[in-house]
Amino acid sequence: MILSTMAVCLHLLPALPSPGAAAAVVVTTDGDRHAGALVRWLSAESIRVRVGDKRVLELPTKAVDRVLFSKNSPIAAEGEWELRTTDGGRLSVDIIEGRDDAIRIRHALLGAMDVSWDHIRSFERRSATGDIVPVRDGRHTMGDRVVLRNGDVIAGSVSSAEGQSILMLSNDTGEEELISWRFIASLNMEQPSTTATTAPTDSFFVRLVDGAEIPAGGFAWESDEVRLATKPFNELTVAARRVAAVECDSADRVRLSRIPPERYESIPFFSTTRPLMVDRNAVGGELSIGGVAHARGFGLHSACRATWRLRGRYQRLTGLVGIDDSAGPLADAGFLIRSGDAILYSADRLRHAEPARPIDIDIGGVDELTLEVRFGRNGDVQDRVDLVNVILK
Repeated sequence: MILSTMAVCLHLLPALPSPGAAAAVVVTTDGDRHAGALVRWLSAESIRVRVGDKRVLELPTKAVDRVLFSKNSPIAAEGEWELRTTDGGRLSVDIIEGRDDAIRIRHALLGAMDVSWDHIRSFERRSATGDIVPVRDGRHTMGDRVVLRNGDVIAGSVSSAEGQSILMLSNDTGEEELISWRFIASLNMEQPSTTATTAPTDSFFVRLVDGAEIPAGGFAWESDEVRLATKPFNELTVAARRVAAVECDSADRVRLSRIPPERYESIPFFSTTRPLMVDRNAVGGELSIGGVAHARGFGLHSACRATWRLRGRYQRLTGLVGIDDSAGPLADAGFLIRSGDAILYSADRLRHAEPARPIDIDIGGVDELTLEVRFGRNGDVQDRVDLVNVILK
């Protein structure tokens, strides 16, 4: 349910001294924007923003969609690896050393910390320019997977780490192999299968100025620092000036990109299959439609389909769909949303350089929701489809 700003409790309080307050724009769940200086934000309670010389606006956290800190200057990410965690987090890090139960890493803004194997989704090597090194491997394997820098693939089960190496039981040889990190291009850990799509338990997504994204169950923003409660890293502390944005979810309002699909199928035109990209376009870059960049969504390529089990939890789905700006004039994919055989939304011939098309559909009672991209008149050529800002309400 969308909360109207008129329905939430707003308090105008005397302004409090706060010399370190961060310049912020608070966007509410009904789209209102309030610019000012953030005084304090306790995630379990409310946010206070000084909107004038003498007044502070207080909003309950449940009425907040996101808070933007555009005056906190962006910086280049540092680190040899991009770490993705099982809860959707993403950070550029250096690997310090491995142990039986965890990897010790260092992030430029957060310092040294441990992440357990249970919370690791993948490590991908970054290039000298900061981009992810592309891995040219389309084989589907069971278990954990290591892609070496020479292109070889080792599938099996990672059992532990020792210093600068990982220990992996190979599916092919049945023997344990000690693999040095310096030979590895990517490590992907097998994720447990699910029988139903579940909404995230974390309610907040904190983006730092270097592009790192950290899901958090809660936080306390006071003075010039923010304390985050996270699953992979327990409690983290970051300087307020290093936060670029905070996004808020709730039980009745969730970003679809935070929920793993129950199943995904890539349908090749010839032989090439492509993964479902989350918060990236189909080739790993920034999501962008008609010259407008977007932080949240999916990068899809014809043809494919992804299905979520919603179990009738939500009433509406909103979002935007279009061809990514990285594509070209031959792109002309079709896109639809289905519930079983019933078509809930259809967009024919999405074209390059066109503005995004809005989506606002009724999904009340829907058990399974499927997103589908179809081949265009030119087969799969340049058919890079972005589905962005998808909200379940």
